[in-house]
Amino acid sequence: MNTIHKIVTVGLIVGLMVVTPSVSAAKWNELVGEDGLAKWRPGKHKDNWFAASKVWAPDRKTKKLLTKPGKGVIVNGKRGRTRNLYTKNEFGDIEARVEFMVPKNSNSGIYFMGRYEIQILDSYGKKKVKHGDCGGIYQRWDPKRGRGKEGFEGHPPRVNASRAPGEWQTFEVIFLAPRFDKNGKKIRNAKFVRVVHNGKVVHENVEVTGPTRAAGYRGEKPKGPIMVQGDHGPVALRSLKVRSISKSAAKAEAPVTPTGSFAGRTVAEWAKELNGDHRVARLRAANALAVIGDPAGEELVAMLTNKDAAVRYWGAVGLGARHGALAQYHASLVKAMKDESYIVRIAAAYALRGSRHQSSAIALLTEGLKVERRGFANVAADYLGLIGKPAKSSIPALKKLAKNRDYHLRNAANLAIKRIGG
Repeated sequence: MNTIHKIVTVGLIVGLMVVTPSVSAAKWNELVGEDGLAKWRPGKHKDNWFAASKVWAPDRKTKKLLTKPGKGVIVNGKRGRTRNLYTKNEFGDIEARVEFMVPKNSNSGIYFMGRYEIQILDSYGKKKVKHGDCGGIYQRWDPKRGRGKEGFEGHPPRVNASRAPGEWQTFEVIFLAPRFDKNGKKIRNAKFVRVVHNGKVVHENVEVTGPTRAAGYRGEKPKGPIMVQGDHGPVALRSLKVRSISKSAAKAEAPVTPTGSFAGRTVAEWAKELNGDHRVARLRAANALAVIGDPAGEELVAMLTNKDAAVRYWGAVGLGARHGALAQYHASLVKAMKDESYIVRIAAAYALRGSRHQSSAIALLTEGLKVERRGFANVAADYLGLIGKPAKSSIPALKKLAKNRDYHLRNAANLAIKRIGG
């Protein structure tokens, strides 16, 4: 995986979003943001998708979304029901990050290539979730299978990570398009390599044999647009970032499995490489163990005391890949929040989101906004934004950063404020 080999300095690592380790170094393409609907196909209906500066639900029981005129968020019409929305560009192998909101009982979905759906639904509080719940890979549908058997191959999320209706939520997805031979015959199914919902891994290495129900297209192709379902209920998006996965990364398929392996190598094999003399190889191993996550827990804890700050960083990232990390790792992460390396400290702080140490972690990240180096303050702002509403105490410091002369810092601060709900 050549993109991992290139991560040889902490300076390069700082630029990464670390909710889940990335498999691509390509530039992110924001499809919403200040561009509004510019990157989406034009509509034909009067009550169509529109841009807003702010979207909210007054409470958890309201079934509609309220909006404020402006830019930054897109909404599926004033009635909350309109046509499905398609991107102008088509994509194949991609990594995507989505921020969305639905009110009570609402329903939508993100269709990769316009064909394969990750379900969006108000599933808050459900103890048992199915493929049709939020974060589920929706089922396929074929009437020819017979009455009562039409639906098949749906995949429920591992856990219910849904937030309350009216709260902003996130998906982070690594998706691989189906493969075809020179004659156009499909030789490999589409695959969701990893789906993370609000910081919790809900799918790994799930193949989809064909378009899911209500897809925009019946057939399969190497590329297709992203489709957002707009006709099932109110939904808002304030960010949908995508970037292409390189051919070499796609070939490796970032295979993360619950049994603890990556790219065909076990935890023990990767851990052994951590002790080698070649720094690039050590960082490749550190990244691999971070991607594996929980099964490599002991190795990740040991990485927090490695002499190389970049290895310590990946240890914190790996432990924090699951929302709030795991309780047995908290003491090690709290200690890492005092690391001599700033980037290790804030990675450890972000890993402790959702835990009983969250307030001190947010305080550390807020303090990090004062660091004069752009990359550091930028990442601290990004982490605070991803934590969301619990990081409300950081709003004054973020507003101060939003007045910085550096455009990148201003942009990071303003986005964090929007995500937190300031």
